[in-house]
Amino acid sequence: WSTTAPSITHVSEGPLAVQVRASNANYDTVYCNYTLTITQKALTIAAQAKTYTYNASAQGPEGTYTTGLDTYVEVTGLVGSDVLTSITLAGAQTNVGVYTGEIVPSAAAIGSYTTNYDITYTPADLTIHQKELTITVIDQQFVYNNDAQGENNATYTHATEIASKVSVEGLEGSDALTSIKLNGHQTAVGEYTGEIVASDATVGANTANYDISYVPGKLTITPR
Repeated sequence: WSTTAPSITHVSEGPLAVQVRASNANYDTVYCNYTLTITQKALTIAAQAKTYTYNASAQGPEGTYTTGLDTYVEVTGLVGSDVLTSITLAGAQTNVGVYTGEIVPSAAAIGSYTTNYDITYTPADLTIHQKELTITVIDQQFVYNNDAQGENNATYTHATEIASKVSVEGLEGSDALTSIKLNGHQTAVGEYTGEIVASDATVGANTANYDISYVPGKLTITPR
């Protein structure tokens, strides 16, 4: 028998059966039995939303992390000196969009005290923004021939033709410009700045992943 009251600290240490004896020379000895139990502490781990710019590859915070954890999750409910020591995240996407609840945390570790916590995980959104794409019309020059010269709502789909008509800045991965429309023509001799205008570009199946800006080109008609 001990005169020190028993105690436990961790969930795994219970349930602990305890018997108490009360004795006095003037009274009968009395015994009492009870169980000492520690229940898990509620803990919430919420993933933090992440934002990326389209780059033709899957993006997201997938992986298991042991450092810099506060950049990936927010933790509520830790007690004492306990700290989150590891977390695993799932969730990645390639195309532009807002993916609600895509980032999912799991498999948290709190040092050697993980079993002391009842862990609830909260997912977060993953956002992929459009990549900026600039299409610049290449200047064109013709010799006067009494006819309108330049581009008349022409659509080009062949890679060689496209490369001769416009320059493209901002494509990612293996993406390529697959179609472009050009318009702008004149008959009289002169320099027509910004005359040839590009529009309706397509980048295969990935057009929606780009925020496309068009820069017009100059049309020049020289004397014969």
